[in-house]
Amino acid sequence: MIARLRFQQERIGHGSDILQYIREMAMKYGYKYIGLESTNEKSTVFGLKHGFRNHKGMKGYYIFLLKEIKREL
Repeated sequence: MIARLRFQQERIGHGSDILQYIREMAMKYGYKYIGLESTNEKSTVFGLKHGFRNHKGMKGYYIFLLKEIKREL
């Protein structure tokens, strides 16, 4: 679990790079999905941009199914 990320410079790819690393590790170790708890509008937009979808209608919770990675890579 990663509790929170914040960067001094935004929108230059740091979050995307970390997400790519997390996806690779999750696939390597057999995880089926990655979850995102969105606490603000920026993190929600980030998640949606990267293929996360709302999880069971729960506000602020998003999920990414790892089987969908193969389509993106």
